[in-house]
Amino acid sequence: MNSLDLSFLAYKNARGRLDKALEDYSTLCRKDGLNTIFYTDDVEPFASLNEAIFWAISIFDLVQKLKNDADYESITHFMSAIRFIFNLMKHHPTIFDTKAFSSPGTKISADVEEGENGPIIKCVHFRPTLGFSELNGIDLQDRENQKINYNELLKDRSLPYVMSKLDSAIELLNSIRKS
Repeated sequence: MNSLDLSFLAYKNARGRLDKALEDYSTLCRKDGLNTIFYTDDVEPFASLNEAIFWAISIFDLVQKLKNDADYESITHFMSAIRFIFNLMKHHPTIFDTKAFSSPGTKISADVEEGENGPIIKCVHFRPTLGFSELNGIDLQDRENQKINYNELLKDRSLPYVMSKLDSAIELLNSIRKS
């Protein structure tokens, strides 16, 4: 197994752990009531997120080295925002206060039917989740472009949403490497 294959497999494993940790968080919140949301200090969502991001960046870098003529424009800004988060976790010891880095939120979905006068909302579902929060109190002058990408692409979005976008980027990279 080469390092690129290892990176794809390791990313998949870290994503599985992250999905499990997010489900465990959601279950914990629901035990206390339908609309309960907790701050969490459980390390697993953040450890598996960090690991998945590490492997995604490794994949991005390795595929670029293999296929330096490929068009990465569609994911370059997104990967810049992902790299920004990884660097913050690595170089800013205070950013990894889970309450500062990732705040609780809700994922809202609805069952909707088409009615004569427009959509009819049958049921609304709220599910606790974790999301990327505002990053305050950190000097980021040397990373202004990455901060802009973070604010536009990650801030205030749920981890499942961002990770689904990262999964799509990884799929694109996988297709590029196979071409």
